[in-house]
Amino acid sequence: MICQHASLDVPAYQDYLVRNDYEFSWWDLASYPPTSKDDYVRAYGEASRCWDGEIEVARRR
Repeated sequence: MICQHASLDVPAYQDYLVRNDYEFSWWDLASYPPTSKDDYVRAYGEASRCWDGEIEVARRR
């Protein structure tokens, strides 16, 4: 499940889960708190919502 991977590698999502008293449960999507623009997207910077807290940029050759 992508939400489990995000809980390990996306800094904003890690913080969001802590703030929402998330407790891990295998294969239980209902255990993840819902997100919204106001409480997640607008609350965290763009880079912190990316894998490893970094925005990857394609480079021209």
